Amino acid sequence: MDVAITIGSWALAAMFLWAAVAKTLDQDSTRESFETLGLVAPRLLSRLVPIVEVAISAALVFIPAWGGIGAFGLLVVFTAVLIGVLRSGRQVRCACFGSATNAVVSGVSVVRNFGLLIVAAVIALWAP
Repeated sequence: MDVAITIGSWALAAMFLWAAVAKTLDQDSTRESFETLGLVAPRLLSRLVPIVEVAISAALVFIPAWGGIGAFGLLVVFTAVLIGVLRSGRQVRCACFGSATNAVVSGVSVVRNFGLLIVAAVIALWAP
């Protein structure tokens, strides 16, 4: 089980780090995406979210249980935003991974996040 937790932690850490770097490299697109998603203070969030993602990534590597808790919390927020967009019926593009992806928010986005939530929960609960 420890090997699976380590692999999951490192994979989730890599995903959060990739997302943070992509958002940081193209902050204008990130800010615009946050605006179209209807988030409050998109300029501030476009700078703050990557910092939080890097912190979670580091925690997943060095303190996996705490990183899992942080990842779970942030993914809950991200998933709530995606569900809100879907419920509104708006066709909105999400730069969830910065400018590396700019897909329209769909049920697939939510299912992906639920999968990531499960991984984060397992890490939070069973990491040493």
